[in-house]
Amino acid sequence: MSAVLEAIRDHARRHPGDVAVFDDHVRLSYAQLEAEIRRVADSLASISVGDRPIASLLDNSAAWVVLDLAMTAAGI
Repeated sequence: MSAVLEAIRDHARRHPGDVAVFDDHVRLSYAQLEAEIRRVADSLASISVGDRPIASLLDNSAAWVVLDLAMTAAGI
């Protein structure tokens, strides 16, 4: 388990409503961030990306943070 993911989960348990990430369009609490990481990680696992590279056209944004952490959670 990634230390970052463990810290997010721990903070989500203690302070679920605190803002974890935000950008001009999205504001996610720690609880929402944890749920989004899980949702995207499950989606990545369901398409069996395996060890193939993943490319993203996302700018530095809340969506990029979710994707990056989801890839870590999925072991990619």
